[in-house]
Amino acid sequence: MVFGLLCLGGILPLGAGGLVIAQAFSNAQQDVPNPEFAPLAWHNLGAEEIFPEGFGRGTGRMEAQQGADTWARQGIAEEAACEEVLSAEYLQALEDNGCKTVLRATYADSSESVAATVSLVVLEDGSALEEVQETVDWFRMEEGVEGPLAEAYPVPGTLTEGFDQSLVGGDDMRGLTYNSHEAPYLVVTVAGPIDGRATGELPAPWDESESDETVYSGVAAFVGQEFEYAFNTKVEGR
Repeated sequence: MVFGLLCLGGILPLGAGGLVIAQAFSNAQQDVPNPEFAPLAWHNLGAEEIFPEGFGRGTGRMEAQQGADTWARQGIAEEAACEEVLSAEYLQALEDNGCKTVLRATYADSSESVAATVSLVVLEDGSALEEVQETVDWFRMEEGVEGPLAEAYPVPGTLTEGFDQSLVGGDDMRGLTYNSHEAPYLVVTVAGPIDGRATGELPAPWDESESDETVYSGVAAFVGQEFEYAFNTKVEGR
């Protein structure tokens, strides 16, 4: 399984090896009513406020198309050190730029066949985001380093308890900053099948004609985007 970079337009080919699994990066700067709160949101908000029960109706940008929650939270992990969650290949870049901590939770889709772990990575300052992204690009495009950016979190006693690193099929990374880079966050999402079998029926916009690689990278990007929207809503006080 090969992981690669989604560069704003589409999936990049990797020589004769076919499609690579996409890893998307966005740096969305938000204006918030209380900019002093944004850098502290990860600490001051409760875990269940940071990670909503589900993504879908009333929680995300695609709620009109979904009509109901399509991703349900399975569990929230204990706060973890960066080296416990993030891939060793990229950890140095994050540590060099002041990686504080990682908060994460795992979700399952409505078909109970796909899982996604969302990791909220807290950095010291937003100026590090561009350097981190450049490092990830270099490792993947120049060095050919493969593998997901973060660890999956299998939740004991739930249908995602078997969702380990061997099942991760795609990942996504996006940077969040608020009011002139005052609140630095990376959102890293990994996704894959819950039990290792082929993808079952998924909620829109994916269908059976797409490859597993495309599906899982799309899933990671979608869940990461939905989390971004929900987290921004909390930070903005809406």
